[in-house]
Amino acid sequence: MPRSIRSRSAVRSSATCRTQNVPIFEETDVTEVVADGDDWLVLTPVGTFKAGHVIFATGYRPAPLLDTHRIELNRSYAIATNPIPDFDEWAGQSLIWETKRPYLYLRTTVDGRIIAGGLDEEKAETPHSEALIQKRAERLRQEVEALFPMYDLTVEYAWVALFGESIDQLPFIGEHPDRPHLYYLLGYGGNGTVYSMLGSKILSELVRGIENSDARIVRLNRTR
Repeated sequence: MPRSIRSRSAVRSSATCRTQNVPIFEETDVTEVVADGDDWLVLTPVGTFKAGHVIFATGYRPAPLLDTHRIELNRSYAIATNPIPDFDEWAGQSLIWETKRPYLYLRTTVDGRIIAGGLDEEKAETPHSEALIQKRAERLRQEVEALFPMYDLTVEYAWVALFGESIDQLPFIGEHPDRPHLYYLLGYGGNGTVYSMLGSKILSELVRGIENSDARIVRLNRTR
């Protein structure tokens, strides 16, 4: 299984925070968040932090203090192949995304690999069976090979992860409807890069008391 790798943007963000004297506590568990008057106490194994505003950006994990009945978790598989010498047969090395179910997507990497994924399953937990992961990986390899039989493909990395969707396929971004100063950025639907950008702008303005016209579309208490 591949190790987690921090993106360059994450490294730059951390450096920017440090220049502004913003402390960063990476890989620190938050055990509880409790109200303290108009503020919030964030409890962790290394100490308790007091904050005027708290933002939860928890990916597809259950969001604390939030009703998640409108969220469906599935699991999805992915592989990274061996480096390919050239992609002359792949027009523009464009992203390929099928719309059938189960879907398949393919893209290339800067070091010449193919990343392919899909084979979603309606199960809200990742499997502990390495054999199952390898079986799904081989199926993905075969799907890629069917599209590009000229490539000599082997699977060098294979993994599985949870994938979340909302009923209306939109993210949940905004302030908790009943708990002031608690904010959420939950990018359900798979458009994480786009939702992260929009969410950071929306939440930045809400925290500063600035009205954002897009916030109503992704508010947490929408009825759809």
